[in-house]
Amino acid sequence: MTVRRIILSLFCVFFVFSAFAEDVASEDSEEKTLFEERREKISYGLDSEIETLIDEIIKDREFEYGDDFFALFTATRNQKLKTKIFDYCIAAKDYHLMTYALDILKDPIDEKRSMVNKVFEYVSALEIKEAREPVLNLLLEEDGSYVEAAAKVIGKIGAAEDSAQLAEMLDSAVSENTKLYLISSLGELNAVQSVKTIVELAKDTSETTAVRMAAAEALGGIESQDAIDALISIYEDNDANVRVSVIKALSKKTDENSKSIIITAVKDSFYKVRLAALQAIIDQNIQDASSVVLYRAKNDTENVVKHKSYETLSAIHSPEGIWYLLNVIEDKKKSETDRAKAAAVLLKYNFDSSIEPVKSVARETLDDKRLIKLRYAIGKELAKYTSPAIEDICAAYIISDDVATKGTALDMFEKNNFESLRPLVEVMSMDDKEGTNKKKAKNVLDRIERNGIASANLTE
Repeated sequence: MTVRRIILSLFCVFFVFSAFAEDVASEDSEEKTLFEERREKISYGLDSEIETLIDEIIKDREFEYGDDFFALFTATRNQKLKTKIFDYCIAAKDYHLMTYALDILKDPIDEKRSMVNKVFEYVSALEIKEAREPVLNLLLEEDGSYVEAAAKVIGKIGAAEDSAQLAEMLDSAVSENTKLYLISSLGELNAVQSVKTIVELAKDTSETTAVRMAAAEALGGIESQDAIDALISIYEDNDANVRVSVIKALSKKTDENSKSIIITAVKDSFYKVRLAALQAIIDQNIQDASSVVLYRAKNDTENVVKHKSYETLSAIHSPEGIWYLLNVIEDKKKSETDRAKAAAVLLKYNFDSSIEPVKSVARETLDDKRLIKLRYAIGKELAKYTSPAIEDICAAYIISDDVATKGTALDMFEKNNFESLRPLVEVMSMDDKEGTNKKKAKNVLDRIERNGIASANLTE
């Protein structure tokens, strides 16, 4: 069905329901949107209800409530709720609580440990450099109450000159967790002067695997030829987990020797090493790895590696790899999972050249209930993109008689605000027969209006 015919049919539906819409418009206008319901609950709900609401908002990634939560934070005495509001601010990268967080770090003695630990998490996640001095003070204080938490954070907010003090602490009687955090922080701070110490830790088989892994990964953050040479030699280690960390570290190195080890690691006997190597190839766009990655895509016995190989082929724009993936999505003998994964990575890295073949498969699923999982999976991926090319498949999904398929169409519509489909979405938002999609359509229209989402047709 062409997009013109689909759109004409949608307008027919719209006119059939227009009289119905007028009758219920007055009653329906009184129904609150999800945004309004949430703001009302933040103002008047029980603390336990608000805590649950925060989890829902974080899950939905709808961070529009910073001012509301800040007002609640300053008003409530419930420490558990305050901690939960920090969770919102961490997920939203919201700076409303920065001043409060800095005050706590300067004098945490009268605060609950759970709150102080949450503050550490907050300044780390938002990389608040103003917290450097109080965090350093807590790291070095004699009673060591917060040394572990401070060691975990200092690499994100510290400065290069802090690395000498961190390296000295490695020789003191600190816990293993603290040791791990100090090692990681040295890598984050590019502690060139500490390379020898870190290399020794990475190579020392008397150390725990966790310490050796942390040391290997820390070397990846340090700009030093000695670090590169050490990593290449450590890749021969018998501990597979250490080899994983070596490859993660080498993913940050762009020299030819490092690339050679990464390509070799695609054939490692331990699947996690292969996964790390594939991610490194993506990170560095190592196109020379195309052949070995294609082999893994076709033959690896671990599905997680096979699907990571799919992504790698698409990410490095391998011509033979993309050709293979296009055949995967069209091959009815392949599993729905394989076909969906191939479609997802093609759209992610090669949208323009793969959108039509992916839409073609999506249309086939609309006519075959046996492929409903594939229909949902492709629809979910399409809903991530803003493009006029999605309009016709959005229309095809929206006239389906399947509730979940229509819901997926609404996700596509929200991202693109197609003018041709808006009348039908408006009708859906007022039609009780649409079930859960009635409320969803109403909320979609509300978010489009509040966020000023332009029509994809106008942004081409």
